[in-house]
Amino acid sequence: IRIVDYEFQPASTCVTAGSTVTWRNDGVQTHSAKADLGAWDSPLLTNGGSFATTLTQNGTLTYYCSVHPFMQASVVVQ
Repeated sequence: IRIVDYEFQPASTCVTAGSTVTWRNDGVQTHSAKADLGAWDSPLLTNGGSFATTLTQNGTLTYYCSVHPFMQASVVVQ
């Protein structure tokens, strides 16, 4: 999942349970990816930085950037 400027691209992603999802900051600003229910919490990512986590539980997981909370997106795990 790319982080560009002030958005996650794509805003909704669908993966199979057991998949590893990677966020990569391709923007100038520092960002993060933090799950609403605590499933993951990335460190702050500067330009070129990335964070990966493996998602094993089915469901829709919403997340946001802790630096810019208006940036929101979701991962659907099937």
